[in-house]
Amino acid sequence: MGIINCVECGQVCMATPSKRCPGCRQIIVQHEEKVLEYLEHQPNSTLDAIHAATDAPRHIIMQMIKAGRLEPYLVAYPCEGCRHLITRGRLCARCAENLTSPAPAARAPIDPRANMSRVPYREATGASLPPLTPRSPTKELK
Repeated sequence: MGIINCVECGQVCMATPSKRCPGCRQIIVQHEEKVLEYLEHQPNSTLDAIHAATDAPRHIIMQMIKAGRLEPYLVAYPCEGCRHLITRGRLCARCAENLTSPAPAARAPIDPRANMSRVPYREATGASLPPLTPRSPTKELK
């Protein structure tokens, strides 16, 4: 086993699967017990109602939901896509459908030269080029 810093308080401690020191782990267990006790009396609650009644941090309640510890209760929490309240999974039905439905047909690539006229610049603008002047002979490079 190694030595790590607790992810909650930063204290040096022995490495555990939760990556927390014993003190922080005990605090989390106390919050979890408060949440479960509250849900015994109010089984159909929202995440915000549980947080307000128990003072348990939202991330701890969400960890309990994701771990499946609150499945017997209908706890409403926000969809990760649109923030609509749901009681199961990570996405509401609409967001899940948007992920699984095929994308609209892709447009043909746009050719930047497609709208360019084929008339040479001089003819289109009426500009004239300066007359050509003969060059002086150049030496061949060897």
